[in-house]
Amino acid sequence: MRKSESFYVSKDNICGKVIVEKNENNDIIVKESLISKIISGRPVIEEKFNSSKEIIDKIKDILIGMCFTSRYMGMDMYTNKLYEDKSKEFYNKYIYGIHNIYNVPAGIVMFHKSSELLFQCTNIEFMVSQNIIPFKYTNIKQKIYLVKRTNGDIQNACILYNGGLFFKKDTLYISNNFASNKHEILHPKAFNEYEKSLPLLDFLDLNNLKLEITLPYFDNSIIDSQSNILKGVLNYYNDKLKEFQSKMKLYNLNYLKFTL
Repeated sequence: MRKSESFYVSKDNICGKVIVEKNENNDIIVKESLISKIISGRPVIEEKFNSSKEIIDKIKDILIGMCFTSRYMGMDMYTNKLYEDKSKEFYNKYIYGIHNIYNVPAGIVMFHKSSELLFQCTNIEFMVSQNIIPFKYTNIKQKIYLVKRTNGDIQNACILYNGGLFFKKDTLYISNNFASNKHEILHPKAFNEYEKSLPLLDFLDLNNLKLEITLPYFDNSIIDSQSNILKGVLNYYNDKLKEFQSKMKLYNLNYLKFTL
């Protein structure tokens, strides 16, 4: 997993964390943590979106900053609008599959109910950009499975909580974690001493499973009920899912079963 933090200590000073990355177009992206913004005194201004592209760029911007752990309580991360964070209509949710990359508490998104569709788009953006299929979209559930150790022993194991399948050399893999003592009782949501990544087919065969993937396409009835700007965003992510599904076929992953 990558390191998750919002600040660091430099000599006697507390400094806000800033990261610099290139996007898919080789544009330089600078992203700073909330702590950095507070230290520098820059205000967080409520956003108004005037195009589908602005919303898509915001979604990608949020994903770049998932390594940061500082958050404004009660602030919708898409619009920067403040709400009562104890409201039943204000949510704190982890991106599906995010713990393949970051550990808790990184990876959480805070948003108002009105931004629910944008959160769903964020999950799609994460999946297609990171080549990770969250367990959320599969029939692999949080329970005890079997894993074959290097010495040939077969014992109980867990999958990563809020993790997912990932690609390595054009092959799907899955990570299992387990205890050194094969007789130890495991909890499905806990992380154990040892971790092992293995080809998905080996995992499926050992556990007598057939994988099913349900990609989160937006239904036409949902798309048609939105504003023109949001329609463009939802259609964009439906197209991204189609590309992603086609890529699975290029990798000759014929054992995958997709459902709508």
